Amino acid sequence: MNQVFIKPNGGRNVRLESGLLLPVEGMEVAHTIYVERRILSGDAVVVEMPSVKTTKESNPKLRDRR
Repeated sequence: MNQVFIKPNGGRNVRLESGLLLPVEGMEVAHTIYVERRILSGDAVVVEMPSVKTTKESNPKLRDRR
């Protein structure tokens, strides 16, 4: 089954099929009929998955060790 990254639209509380609330920052979920209905109703929106940037500042293992 395909995966899709969704977020709640406009500060709404959106329940997933499991009964849990969709986090404000979004979440990757299976693209089911239930999720498609949430998207079509405007409760959730599909967004591009956030990229994870690894920098020396964000990853202590990459910092210069002196």
